[in-house]
Amino acid sequence: MSTPITCPVCDRPEIEIDICPNCETNLSTFRMLVELPVVESSNQLGLKMKIWLAVATTLLLLGIGVGATGNYLLSQQSIPTLTSSTPPLTSFQSQQPKTLSTQPCRDSFSYTVRRGDYVYLIASRFYGKKDIELTKALIIKANPRLKGEEDALEIGEKVLVPNRPSICSLNKQ
Repeated sequence: MSTPITCPVCDRPEIEIDICPNCETNLSTFRMLVELPVVESSNQLGLKMKIWLAVATTLLLLGIGVGATGNYLLSQQSIPTLTSSTPPLTSFQSQQPKTLSTQPCRDSFSYTVRRGDYVYLIASRFYGKKDIELTKALIIKANPRLKGEEDALEIGEKVLVPNRPSICSLNKQ
């Protein structure tokens, strides 16, 4: 049978189990600290143990408070979902020629940046996820101002999206 203790969170007295029945706090670490033997040979040593017990209890309560606060804050945040009115062009991938043209990219179109967009997402939306680094480079080459700013696009900003990489050449710098 364990020594009855008082819950440090809700002050419920005489708890003999490791979980407080009132606030469901795990008391096992607190119980372990309370049940440590106190050396009776020196008052100074007993005082040190009480100080360490107070420090450990404070850290335990601080950890419980931080965890509860973090859990509350995370539960209050809404997770944004990405919705796209423009479907990816995956159905046309197999219809493109297999060889690369030696001509620079033509027939580009302007895309207006929406909330949550960045270069990787735009590249995967219009070109698919195959060779994503190549397609990101294609968009950055068409928009030199984006170099180094791939994740910092402004909502409403116009981005030039060149034709598919399967019919464009990146060899010309």
